[in-house]
Amino acid sequence: MKSKNINIQTLYIIPVVSYSNAGVLKKKILKDNKNKSGIYCWNNLITGKSYVGSSVSLSKRLYNYYSSNYLRNELKVTKSIIYRSILKNGYSNFSLYIIEYCEKDLLIKREQYYIDVLKPEYNILKIASSPLEQKVSSKTRESISNTLSNNLTILLPIRVINLETKEVNYFSNNLKASIFLDTSESTLIRYINKKVLKEKYWITNNINNHRNSK
Repeated sequence: MKSKNINIQTLYIIPVVSYSNAGVLKKKILKDNKNKSGIYCWNNLITGKSYVGSSVSLSKRLYNYYSSNYLRNELKVTKSIIYRSILKNGYSNFSLYIIEYCEKDLLIKREQYYIDVLKPEYNILKIASSPLEQKVSSKTRESISNTLSNNLTILLPIRVINLETKEVNYFSNNLKASIFLDTSESTLIRYINKKVLKEKYWITNNINNHRNSK
């Protein structure tokens, strides 16, 4: 089958760096992007399909992509199309673009721009998201915290957002969410609406949405 390549230059997008063979150039990719944040794009050379993502630590994020065990483990709990495609086709059948290096506070805005322009087929969600956009009022947070401190298994819909894949899962209580995240209830509670768990999960008490609860 003739290989295809996403011609982003015809869309007036010139990547900062292009890696024609993500398998052969693995070491260079990880070295070049150490301590950098920005927007990346995986492109399947067989199908021409692509995936756009962003990371505050490109080298760390890309290192995860290069771990087959990591991808397989993630697929047990996510429906990531790009992970599945990489495992199926192999790294050498992908090119990788670093579309743009940018400051951390601009990542989501810039990622959304490229998702809108490139329309990447592997992106399940078409809206870039940030934990900073999921804040609740201090009054609501205080009320939730007080309630949780009295009952660890209180039935409040829990929303778990994977910031890497953008997948969202809903759970009816803290216990089910903690099992999904492979952590304790007490640890989960400390992170709710406050900080990112395991450097990729943002957890909220989604008290207004009872749909799709597990």
